[in-house]
Amino acid sequence: MMFNIETLAGVVGIILAGAIGYHVLLSAPVNGPPLVKGYFPFLGVGLTFAFDTEKYLERCRRKFGTIFDLYLGGQNLIILSDPIAGIQSLFKTRAVSLIGFVIYIDKTVFAYSDAIANVDYLEGVAKTFVNRLTNTERLQQINNWTTNVFRDLTGQRSEYWNFKDQEINLFDFTRWTLYISTMEGLFGPEFPAKETFDSYMNFEDNIFKFIRKYPPFMNWKGYTGRKRYLNAISDFFMDQKKVANSSMFVQAMYEYFVEHGFKAREDFGGYFFSITVAAESNALPGAFWLLAHVVADTKLKAKVEEILIKHYDPETQFYDLHAIVAEPLIHSCFSECLRLYANALSGRLVQKDITLSVVQKPSESPHNVIVREGSQLLVFQNMIHWDEEVFPYPRTFIAERFLEENKEVLIKHTDKTDNWKSFYPWGGGGHTCPGRHLARYEAVLLLSILGQYDIVAVDESVPQPSVGVRYSSGVCKPETPYRVKMSRRDKCLGS
Repeated sequence: MMFNIETLAGVVGIILAGAIGYHVLLSAPVNGPPLVKGYFPFLGVGLTFAFDTEKYLERCRRKFGTIFDLYLGGQNLIILSDPIAGIQSLFKTRAVSLIGFVIYIDKTVFAYSDAIANVDYLEGVAKTFVNRLTNTERLQQINNWTTNVFRDLTGQRSEYWNFKDQEINLFDFTRWTLYISTMEGLFGPEFPAKETFDSYMNFEDNIFKFIRKYPPFMNWKGYTGRKRYLNAISDFFMDQKKVANSSMFVQAMYEYFVEHGFKAREDFGGYFFSITVAAESNALPGAFWLLAHVVADTKLKAKVEEILIKHYDPETQFYDLHAIVAEPLIHSCFSECLRLYANALSGRLVQKDITLSVVQKPSESPHNVIVREGSQLLVFQNMIHWDEEVFPYPRTFIAERFLEENKEVLIKHTDKTDNWKSFYPWGGGGHTCPGRHLARYEAVLLLSILGQYDIVAVDESVPQPSVGVRYSSGVCKPETPYRVKMSRRDKCLGS
């Protein structure tokens, strides 16, 4: 027994010594990013990184610059946060892949079936999605259906119609009206939008727990909400009559699945669940922040109301939302909301050695950094959008920031070919979000409520965004309720 214990102790000692030796010898490759390996073998900086990701990354950037390599859990994660040259350099190279990163999210968060969660198929799905969603006729149909449902939800038959100084939580109002409107706009009138609202929101409120792989007992609401929503959307796609009444875009994607032999409930459920998240999880809070900041500023609100009056269409008795989207002030306000509150993570797998042009510190000129094949390269949006080197007063909402006259004043490091090269709320390169047009439309649709209702802030200021444990999980939600008083106008603005 003594021999066995001594032998076991010796083996353990050898393993520990090897792990420690390996950790000590870890070093950054020649011309590679600085390596941050921490003190613990294998774990590296994992515990510190997980405990307070935002503050830890900021400390690393101050110490090591805008690109550095974190060693944690046996993996090397390269963090890129250079808004001047590095992000553009990354988006221009084709030697990186998004799909590997996406598959992890798809299976972990959306419960994709093993059948469709493979690189080749999802590459084809992604291309088809872009082609079919950006089709003008299909997108217009979704916009029209969404608008009609929204008008019905807020019109004479709605609970809001008789409101006079009625106090509500603006975020709850946003979620309810836009979720129902967009779901019926996408999936048609037979989709159980109202019945699935609570289930979806329970999932969405806990989406960060899926990303971080919380066990079910620590994420009961999230798992329960996901299960119920997946059952509902899977049942919907098993009924071809209901699918036939969905939007042309959803029908086109359904047909693509069937053509490739995917007809199982779990295949449709997981994929179209992710479509829901793409349409709602970032668009809804983005729209909320736009309306909240307009309501909070009486001068800005007056300007927006003038824009609504300008684009009122007597024929449809509504507003020309496409014209409103194109208004410079509206575009600037929405862009500023995304800059301030977009808090997503974009990941790429490096498929072969690449050379990135990076400004490591603001006072330095760009230099080349080699990123090795097999590396995971991560970009956290807020590390760019909250960088005062590019965006002066980075934590302050400035409605006019993205107006052309504020180039090199409120946005630095611009150029003639791309006015806002350090601004990328939709991602970049070949994987720019194809749903960005729908998201802008949803935001302006919500803003149009000011034409029917006068909304006055009760709280003195717009609430702070909730970051914390939701760091990198998408557009931030408000940390506290935002209370407003809502009163129906005697007649619509402009009518």
